[in-house]
Amino acid sequence: AYGTGSNCAATGIATMSLVPHADAGQAVPLASCTSFGTDPLFLNLPGTPQAGGTWLYPDLSAFSGTFDPATDPPGAYAYIVIGSAPCVNDTSFSTITVEQAMDPGLANSVMLCPDAPVLDLLDTLNGTPDNTGTWTAPGGAPFGGTFDPASDLPGVYTYTTSPVLPCPTLTADLTIGLDPLPQAGTDNNLVLCADAPA
Repeated sequence: AYGTGSNCAATGIATMSLVPHADAGQAVPLASCTSFGTDPLFLNLPGTPQAGGTWLYPDLSAFSGTFDPATDPPGAYAYIVIGSAPCVNDTSFSTITVEQAMDPGLANSVMLCPDAPVLDLLDTLNGTPDNTGTWTAPGGAPFGGTFDPASDLPGVYTYTTSPVLPCPTLTADLTIGLDPLPQAGTDNNLVLCADAPA
């Protein structure tokens, strides 16, 4: 005889598997400068981002993942890691601002006569220096930027830019020398006899 259905044991087996979720890391703000070199953005992502994702420019076009502040635009760069079903994709953003590097120009050396006209130091540097920096005299004291050979001391005058972070502070040196005026002596009168010795 068979028992009633309520006395029969039944077993069901459910097999479950876990699929790791996609991890694109965390969003991060980044500050760059036009004088910086290229920067692989993946290395800046906080968290535990998975490699092998896809990068997009702020306009959503394809991006290599290596940022060049001299040519790439600022904005939000997306990093996308494709999820395995049923997990969804994961995206993080590197939002980059780019500051313009200041140019202090290039070093130069000049030699002046003490009676030379006043010299504009910025015009004397080589290169194309920006006009927003400051000058210091030999010894480090602030200096106005015009050199008067009749009263100012020779030496190394330093021009320093005033950049917006993260751009670095840069300098250029102008070395000024003073060449002493030639001395020809003073006037004199000399009376000689026609039969005097040479």
